[in-house]
Amino acid sequence: AFGRGTANEEAQVSSGPPTSLEETLKRIKADNDRSYFLSGEMDVEIYDETCTFADPFVSFSGRDRFVDNLANLGSFITKYDARVLNYS
Repeated sequence: AFGRGTANEEAQVSSGPPTSLEETLKRIKADNDRSYFLSGEMDVEIYDETCTFADPFVSFSGRDRFVDNLANLGSFITKYDARVLNYS
C-alpha cells in the first residue's frame, strides 16, 4: 500500500522505457493527471535512474530516492487536490 515500503514495493505504472519524445511527454502528462506526486503512482520508466528532482525547497538525485520519498509522503497526506499550471 502507498506510504509503506520502498520504491521496489510500491505500485508503479510502467510499460517499459519510452521510445520517443512524444511518448515521454504523453506519459509525463499521465503521471501529472493522476497526481503522481501525491498518489505515489508514477511511471518510473520515464525518469532516468540518475535524474535530479528539484523544487523550491529541496533537490536530490536518483529516481529510486524520489520514489521512496513519495512513499513517505503518503502517510502524511490523506486529502489533496492538485493541478498542473504549466508545462515548460
